[in-house]
Amino acid sequence: MTISSRCTNTNGTFRYNYKIKSSPEMDLTKTTTTSYMFGDCTSLETISGNLSLDSATTTDNMFINCINLRDVSGIKISNKSTTGANMFKSCTCIEHPPQSIDFSGMTTTQAMFSMCSSLKDAPQTINTSKATNVSGMFEQCANLEIGPNVIDCSSATNVASLFNGCKKLRNLPDTLDFSKVSASANINNFVNNCYSIENLPSHFTAPTGNFTFTIPLQTLHGITNIQSVLDFFRNINDLSTKTAYTRTISLSKYIKSRFT
Repeated sequence: MTISSRCTNTNGTFRYNYKIKSSPEMDLTKTTTTSYMFGDCTSLETISGNLSLDSATTTDNMFINCINLRDVSGIKISNKSTTGANMFKSCTCIEHPPQSIDFSGMTTTQAMFSMCSSLKDAPQTINTSKATNVSGMFEQCANLEIGPNVIDCSSATNVASLFNGCKKLRNLPDTLDFSKVSASANINNFVNNCYSIENLPSHFTAPTGNFTFTIPLQTLHGITNIQSVLDFFRNINDLSTKTAYTRTISLSKYIKSRFT
């Protein structure tokens, strides 16, 4: 079977095909919708050749629950994609992300790599300047060690659980802008259950408004550079009294844990 370049919509084409192990030869250069194309293909292991999604605007859930898919390096996602939500969610065998992803057109990357439990490294530059929802993008990526150097959250209103459960994650981006985050629930757990972080962002813009913002003590405990922790908290501006109180308690617990 071959999918020709004339096909513009492959929504759900192979969904729930539990027997397919390798994708057919495909020319998707003119395809605009690939949602759920291989969704729940639990036996799928390989993508044949290089897969260029040059025209695809809707790529959400394309490989969701492909639990045996191993190599996605040949997938190319262009700046025409507006949604990457759940695209690789629960692809538990993927170790590396696609080599070519242009995030600049996406308005949501919610849970894009969520529960990719074998993922070791993230795309290094994530230009999500248009994305309002990046929640859970790397949630429960338990083996993720190398996080993005850059992730643009300047338009994001929801960053909840962004790195939650990344137990081996060593680095956070040097710059994080959470100024547009709209409520406490939308920032909850963004670095919870991260036990290996070695640094905190040196340039951090916190959300404003009357809601609580905390970084768990367990996240701070692995950081040996105490000065970087002090600088991080010092650089948080425009916080409410309630948030500042939570911040102070977290910082005092951290300092006590390091010296007792």
